[in-house]
Amino acid sequence: MKGYQVQANLEQRMSWSTRLWWFVGVLSFCLYYDGIRSFLREYSSVIRGRELQPQQQQRSNTAKDHLVLENDESDPATNDDLKLALYMTTHWSDEHEAFLRSCWPAAVQRFPQLQQADLIVYDTSSTRTGVHDKEHYHLLQSLGFHNVRVYHAQDYEHAWTNSTANSADGSTVDSEQIKQQGAITAMLAPFPFAPPVTTTTTNDTASWFDDYDWVIRLNPDVLFRNVDDWILPTLHNTTVDAIVIKYYPGALHTDFYAFRPHAIDGHALWLKYHKQAKRKHFHAETHIHPGFAKVLQRRRAAWLPNVTLTDGSARVGGPHCPVVHAHSILSHCPNYFDY
Repeated sequence: MKGYQVQANLEQRMSWSTRLWWFVGVLSFCLYYDGIRSFLREYSSVIRGRELQPQQQQRSNTAKDHLVLENDESDPATNDDLKLALYMTTHWSDEHEAFLRSCWPAAVQRFPQLQQADLIVYDTSSTRTGVHDKEHYHLLQSLGFHNVRVYHAQDYEHAWTNSTANSADGSTVDSEQIKQQGAITAMLAPFPFAPPVTTTTTNDTASWFDDYDWVIRLNPDVLFRNVDDWILPTLHNTTVDAIVIKYYPGALHTDFYAFRPHAIDGHALWLKYHKQAKRKHFHAETHIHPGFAKVLQRRRAAWLPNVTLTDGSARVGGPHCPVVHAHSILSHCPNYFDY
């Protein structure tokens, strides 16, 4: 009888042990599955973009064909009601200045929506003499935009000069890294997560973009071929918060992108900047991705259609792409639209 009780107790313990292992196994599976599902959700837009891109190059250039989302809900507001800003970054190279003088006046004249838009310029040049600034400002004013605002990188340098971006051992980074860091800081200064700065031109306590419905980010050598067929309808689509170009999972192309200001995560951009600074390696395409991560996760992003990346995927273009970055176009300005 005693041996029977011992055997029964042993079977009961084994039963509870088996149940415990089953519970641990099921819990582990659920956690693993949830992690995989979260990962897939985070990159679903990027993955789908990779699948759609070859198809986009073969389709007609219409807004409905190229939207990532199935919904196509247009904002009843007219183009006149759309508060639009173009955000340019320039170090005032000879090529950038040539594009501004030769190409952009024709673009603004051809597309009336640009005449109603504001131009915001982030000047990363090292020269800030009074005459030099006046010449550049008069050039920007002559382009035909509704309003022009210029911010100088030097006014914001202290926000990152004393950050982890600088090596504690005093080592320096190469010129390519300096360019990458310059492109990155252009998307740090506009947001209130930067230390507040009071200068003669601005007292920043909020984003530079708060007054706008959309902001289009590009450089002077990135030109519009067409805005009517796809870009404007997409800006009016209420299910879209951003227009982006795929680069690779975890990275977005920085030649051209557009966003509703409330949708961009400026805090995430600052966090990513400091992570890259600690590794002493700056990369603009991976830096910008966290700022759009929530938009991609919610499937509220649209891929720019008919994109062909050239020069090692560094420049956007394509015969039917509405935006082009090609320095060879400069020789065709002001009538560059068909090249």
